[in-house]
Amino acid sequence: MKRPFLLIVCLLTLLSDRAIAEKVPKAVQAGVDDILKRHSMPGGVAAIVENGRVSLIVASGLRKQGDTKPFTVNDKVHIGSCTKAMTATLVGMLIDEGKLNWDTKITDVFPEFTEQLHEDYRSVTISQLLSHYGGVPANVVWRSLGSDDLPQQQRLTMMRQVFFQKPDHPPGKTYLYSNVGFVAAGAMLEKVTGETWEDLISTRLFEPLGIKSAGFGPPSIDGAIDQPWGHVIKDGQQSPTQIDNPPILGPAGTVHMNLDDWSRFASLHLGTLKQKKTLLKQETLAHLQTPLHQFDRQIVPEGSPYGFGWISTERPWGAGKVLTHSGSNNTWYATIWLAPNKKAAFIAVVNSGAPDAAKACDEMAAGMIKHWSATPRR
Repeated sequence: MKRPFLLIVCLLTLLSDRAIAEKVPKAVQAGVDDILKRHSMPGGVAAIVENGRVSLIVASGLRKQGDTKPFTVNDKVHIGSCTKAMTATLVGMLIDEGKLNWDTKITDVFPEFTEQLHEDYRSVTISQLLSHYGGVPANVVWRSLGSDDLPQQQRLTMMRQVFFQKPDHPPGKTYLYSNVGFVAAGAMLEKVTGETWEDLISTRLFEPLGIKSAGFGPPSIDGAIDQPWGHVIKDGQQSPTQIDNPPILGPAGTVHMNLDDWSRFASLHLGTLKQKKTLLKQETLAHLQTPLHQFDRQIVPEGSPYGFGWISTERPWGAGKVLTHSGSNNTWYATIWLAPNKKAAFIAVVNSGAPDAAKACDEMAAGMIKHWSATPRR
């Protein structure tokens, strides 16, 4: 039996969103519909961001498999590890305030760790933690770090567990994608400011950017279908769930928000967002978008393209340098591309962590880029 909601764009409640929906070319809508259907995704949304705002957005499918509520362009999505660029941006803001610098070491923030910190970690900087060169493991057993404690306390427990032991590989020499590194950076932010990472990102980043839909954990909770659910594969089928990463992982990947708000953060990094007060110095913004090895080739000889929450590469459609990142909490998948030279961004999200989720997002993003590239600019 065909699901009628799988192949239609959502009905919108806001006039501005209706105007956007009316502009969606039939071919673009049909392309997103087809991608989600071919990859058996419950639902998804994709957008183009230009001139500081969403210029095109299309949604398709369902909020929850087995229900009839459609996935809408206003819905909140889980961005997973795309949170990392936001945590790095917070670090950049504190550097501009003089509370940190790019070479701040763990012992500079936690002098009480000096005696117990393993000697191999003594020279590790916050830049290395944010670029996956800190020598730390990819993950720890997150749910074993005092489940009754607040996330801030759990992050300190993780710091002691990881940095008091000998690293598995040499810090500053070997790239290893690590959630631990970003959680450690979050703990450093908390110590320097005396605020939780959750409060910091909400008051210092989200509020100034006008982001109002952001939160932490699943977009929908307690059985409600007011927002999309995540999905996992169970018995060969998409099975809806409201589970998420434990809160301790916040700095590495627990944020959710709608695409209009995510576009505000993307526009900050594109330099196209109108701001009452400038959040980042231009040189800091440029630093955040540059791989670590370009600052110190001696420390980072391998030259990973990763730096500060972004993977830097090049594409013809972006006229050179582009930035990208993907994220998943295993029940959602999200991908974002930024083309700084073209002042445009492209976002694609599906509410599933199934094996084909990455392919679905890649194809939706590619479809947005193809449409954008073929559309004359005003």
